Amino acid sequence: MDWMTQPTTIKDVSFDKADFRIRWFEDGVLNVAWNCLDRHLEMRGDQTAILWEGDEPTQSGGLTYRELHAEVCRMSADVSL
Repeated sequence: MDWMTQPTTIKDVSFDKADFRIRWFEDGVLNVAWNCLDRHLEMRGDQTAILWEGDEPTQSGGLTYRELHAEVCRMSADVSL
């Protein structure tokens, strides 16, 4: 995992009823798109990233990392969504 900002606190937990909290990596910053998609484009661009099946046996498909990247870019640029 690549961090934009490395966390300095890994775990902050309190089970006290007055101050209950469970926090992981609370001061770290991640770029989820980079970690899940972008960093795989160079080496795995033509490999399947997502397989899906619909409710009907004829409804199925898949996307490569490049195809998924193109769809993510297209969707993020569409301000009408």
